[in-house]
Amino acid sequence: ITVVLTPKTDVRKFKRRLPQPGTWLRTKGVMSPDGRLDAKIVRPDDSEPNQVVVRLKPSADSFATAQALASEYEMSVRAILPSADIYLFTTREDEEDAQERLLNDDRVLWAELNRVSRVPTGFPYRTWKWGSQEDSNYVNQRAFEQVNLTPVVGVVNGDGVTVAVLDTGVDLEHPALVDALHIITNSDMISDTDRPDDIGPGTAWGHGTHVAGVIHAIAPAARIMPLRVLDAQGRGNTFVLAYAIEYAIQQGADVINLSLGADCDSRTLTETVAAAVAQGVAIVAAAGNDASVVPSCPASLPGVMAVAAVDEQRVRTSWSNYGPWIALVAPGEGITSTFPLGYAAEIDASPGYASWSGTSMAAPFVAGAAALVIEQRNAGRIQASVAEQLITHGADISALNPLPYTVGRHLDIAAALALDEPQEPPTASYALFL
Repeated sequence: ITVVLTPKTDVRKFKRRLPQPGTWLRTKGVMSPDGRLDAKIVRPDDSEPNQVVVRLKPSADSFATAQALASEYEMSVRAILPSADIYLFTTREDEEDAQERLLNDDRVLWAELNRVSRVPTGFPYRTWKWGSQEDSNYVNQRAFEQVNLTPVVGVVNGDGVTVAVLDTGVDLEHPALVDALHIITNSDMISDTDRPDDIGPGTAWGHGTHVAGVIHAIAPAARIMPLRVLDAQGRGNTFVLAYAIEYAIQQGADVINLSLGADCDSRTLTETVAAAVAQGVAIVAAAGNDASVVPSCPASLPGVMAVAAVDEQRVRTSWSNYGPWIALVAPGEGITSTFPLGYAAEIDASPGYASWSGTSMAAPFVAGAAALVIEQRNAGRIQASVAEQLITHGADISALNPLPYTVGRHLDIAAALALDEPQEPPTASYALFL
């Protein structure tokens, strides 16, 4: 479709310059007989159409207030985060106009657009190497030695700990994962079902299965709770993400892995994450693949362990984000892990496993390690917080990653569990945003 911009086209969201080639757009307009779209509005595809997220001021009956607002403004209440009186409204009018009207209402504390969340993209997004269903590259890969897992095997395994994976879902029939999965009701928040299956086709198909496989390899006895918050293209939104975080905690998650990116200005997400951190839940997030020092979210939110990626030499990969906001690094290049069996049939490849690169792959190393630390904490063997234990016992790799490309300390699982001498003496400070 050819989109035609006219002097009357609303392009305010692009501020001083029009979108660059390759930018995803959302357009409203009138289709011409010749097949062109005469655009009334052109915007970046960074929020859900006709949706506004609202937090109400405290009242005796917030739901009644929400219903009254919806009735007055010809909107509908679609969903609620009950712990914070945050509501998702749908509207027939333009969402920015609806947001402006709600912001001017004395009953509203704040109102924002429902921003899009996505799988981190960038240079390493899809790098495949295929193996077989018995691929020894999964269990024997160099990355596990790099994070000093060997002394831990058979001693600590994550027993009694639940790790929530908020992603594209998980292959529920994968033989390496099926016994570890903890499936809860309403766990597919994209299709509104009880089966958070990692289904395709799509550019992000398999992402959640791959992430879950890394966690399972680190903490084989931990329960993996998949929540599908991204579709097969790797797209979701901040309200669904916030809802899933709150729901995962209600269902007993001890650790939450977020190998995804979201809008740092989203109060829906920032306030939900803050509440989760306050409850003592360990949240791990991918730092992003933009080779940027600019903090990304949710990784840089207070209390979240932001994870960057390094190669086998413990040097930051060329595409990993970096900076003082990074808490830990872990292997993120050429990581072999579980992959949906159905994908192999699509491309006539050997099923079960694939190699992928990205900070999305580095984060689950830390999430799995967090499960091991929690098991030790539950047994009374560790007193420090999960983040403090992992970060202060990480290996100092600053000599390999000098300024300005600082990436925090390198994950050392055995040292964090006091099952091996740390590779570098721990220090009292650590790079966790508080």
